[in-house]
Amino acid sequence: MLQDVLGRVKSERLPRRPAESIEDQALGPAGSNRMRLVGAGDSAPVGNSQFKVYLLRTSTLMPRGGSFALGWKQSPRGSVDGARPDDSTAVFAEMANPGTMFEGDWNEKAFFLRPEVRRSVRWPESFSRAKIFESVNVYAAGLLALQRNYADMAGMGLLDKNLDELEQRLAAARERGACLLCMGWGGGLSAKISWLDTTNSDYRQILEQFQIYNRALATNLPFPKTRRVVFLNNRPATLPGWVELAIEE
Repeated sequence: MLQDVLGRVKSERLPRRPAESIEDQALGPAGSNRMRLVGAGDSAPVGNSQFKVYLLRTSTLMPRGGSFALGWKQSPRGSVDGARPDDSTAVFAEMANPGTMFEGDWNEKAFFLRPEVRRSVRWPESFSRAKIFESVNVYAAGLLALQRNYADMAGMGLLDKNLDELEQRLAAARERGACLLCMGWGGGLSAKISWLDTTNSDYRQILEQFQIYNRALATNLPFPKTRRVVFLNNRPATLPGWVELAIEE
């Protein structure tokens, strides 16, 4: 699939949605898209007391002596040494407090459970919400491993506790048939792509076709080299965007 996208972006005319066909291969076209099995509604109202304005800074990797050192981004460009986060650009974002629960409707269309319908849309008999959630959890495990490696390269040991807790939550979610996912603005690029191995040569060639990524790739630094980090008590403490999705029968 990755090589197919690479062929598309290297054609004479760059497609507007180069990975659209890959989504169709993975999930099926509109009429038989596997995600039609499930649907989620908006949550019930949540009180204002469940939200708080948090301070975030954007970390980056800086080459130093054959390895990497932590830096903090300044706006509009540049960065400062990791020991001087107060000199970097702060961002304030309103987010839900850890542990906040959102409750809403969840719908699984029984129509797609009928054997004749499964055959018509070419879905395997074993396909279910459990399969979807397990795919989400496999991805979450890969993303957490990626974040742990990044924290290690940047020397951000303070994030280890947060990542340990997330890995424990992931294991518990799997046992309960729930799933863990990273979503929203705070998760950054790594939470919005379907391919975590950004060192893959095909993947990097695809990104090179898009001007927005050229500068970052030209540095030969790990990609992406930045993360949004939540500061608590003026110290880097946690990565935003992680939620658990559980279904009550």
